[in-house]
Order: sequence, then structure tokens, then C-alpha cells
Amino acid sequence: MRATLLDPVLQAELAVEGTVASPVLDAAAVAALLAELQGLRPADGFAPTARDGLLNHHVTLLDRDVAYRRATHALLVRHFQPAIDRLLDRHRVVAANFHVKQPGDGAFPSHQNWPVLPLDQTSVTVWCALVDTEVENGTLHAIPRSHKLLPHVEGPAVRPYFDSFRPQLTRYMKAYPARAGHGHIFDDSLIHGSPVNRGQGPRIAVQLICVPEESQPVFFYPCGERFEVIAAESDFYVEQSARELVERQPGWRSLGFVENRNRLIDEAEFRRLLGLAPDPAPDPAQQPAGTQTRPPPTLGSRLRAKAAGWAQALRG
Repeated sequence: MRATLLDPVLQAELAVEGTVASPVLDAAAVAALLAELQGLRPADGFAPTARDGLLNHHVTLLDRDVAYRRATHALLVRHFQPAIDRLLDRHRVVAANFHVKQPGDGAFPSHQNWPVLPLDQTSVTVWCALVDTEVENGTLHAIPRSHKLLPHVEGPAVRPYFDSFRPQLTRYMKAYPARAGHGHIFDDSLIHGSPVNRGQGPRIAVQLICVPEESQPVFFYPCGERFEVIAAESDFYVEQSARELVERQPGWRSLGFVENRNRLIDEAEFRRLLGLAPDPAPDPAQQPAGTQTRPPPTLGSRLRAKAAGWAQALRG
């Protein structure tokens, strides 16, 4: 398979672990980017809980303001493409997000990124902290080696394959703190998420989804037993927000259909796929007080719940 990283040692680590740590921006570049961030005006004001509750932290591609999404994409490509050229082997950005968690908010349930390439190819996220991140303020968490376990497609209105044991995923999660300007490059099929920001200030990070420069990015639209494969260059995610992807849009360019091989598994199979020994589920009586016993709502489930309303709004 084509290499993702220029450094062969880091490439080997990425292949095994699904993620590697790396410095991305220097202090001056971080300061310059944060200064430009202050001039952006998303529709949700970087506080989406007050607007529609889709997610309780700001994600650029969920924002309703297309002008903001355009400005953010151009801004982040300009700031990060030199670092991408330094770290990745001939890659380009297809989607770019600010993730801003206000204090007291921002839990992001465990998920895989929606695939932006055919499943036999690899896209990666470059995740870069713009402030120091740690467990307290909701840094990135991930399950090492959880990438490419199954040929599963996550997306709007699609259940993750681990949906039946989502609360137990915290047993496998590892925290990935980062200083401002440092970050992690991870395979987009890696299971990851992040907890609530319990710090004193906003937790600000950037996510860039990168693909080999010669590849054809795609979006998988669910059609029952199949997925329709839609051509999806960067303007696909800029010109329409993620809310609009729950319905087939007339302007999309179809590349054909592929079989839907998604299936749900249980925790025992998950452990086998990770190469772990069998382990009985923990006794609920022994779990710490306040441990979550029901899975938090996923982006997919929230999208399903709101799809009818969005469709009506779009038609109106």
C-alpha cells in the first residue's frame, strides 16, 4: 500500500498503532492562527448548544454558514499545508474543521470518521491542538490498533459496529495529551472521541482530513443493502454542511454502488479482533458511581432524529 508518512519509522508506527504523535505548528504559527480565528463568525458563535444541540461543541462542517465554512477551509489549508508537505507523502486536505469546546461542554462520543476514500485506501486526520490539551479539558482519546478491524462505513444514519457495547469502550481508550502546536496523525478508521472540557477556558483544536494527492475522495450514501459512492472533493463538504448529507442531493455525481458489508459485533469479537484475551464484562456493582450505563447519542442517531425537520427546512 502507498505510504502515508515520509518518515519510515513513523509510518511503521502508524500502520501498527493507527496513530502517531508529531509537532505540527511552531508557537508563532499557533499565535497567528488563533489571531485569525478571532475574526471568523460561525453561525453558532462557537457555542452550538444554544442553537440546535446537534453536538455540544463547535465543528466547522456542522455550521450552517457556508461563507464561514469557505473561509475556514481556505484559512486552515494555508496555515497547515506546509506542515502536511513536511510530514505526509504527497497529501492534500479534503475537509478542515475547528473543534472548539467551551468549558463544561464538548463530549464527543466514540466514533470512526466517515470514510472519504474506498475502504482499501487510507485517509488520515491531522489533529493539532491550538491550546495545551489534557484529560481535564477534553483532549483526544483513541483505542490504539482499532483501525481497519472491519470493512465498516460510518456516516449519517449508520450505526457504528460497536454500538451494542459503546459504554464499555472507555475500558480501551487511551488519552493523547498535546501541547499547543503538537498533535496526532491517525488513520480515519481508528475509534476515537473525547470527554467534556472541564477546564477553565475553551479547548481549541484543528482537524484536517488528508488524502493522497492522486486519489478520488468519495462519500458513502447509504441505500439499504448498498452504498452509493459519491464524488466528494473538498467543495463537497464546504458548500453543504453535514446536515445536508442525510438526503441524496440532486447535484451529486455518482461513481456507482458498492455492497454494504456493515455488521454489528459484540465486545467479545471486538477483543478478538484487537488480539486481546477473552475478558468477562465488568460487574456493574463494581463500577464507579456515575459510570455511564447507556450509550450517548451518536451523530448518526441525532441526524436521524432531525432529518425530517432539516429536510422540511431545506425545502422551505
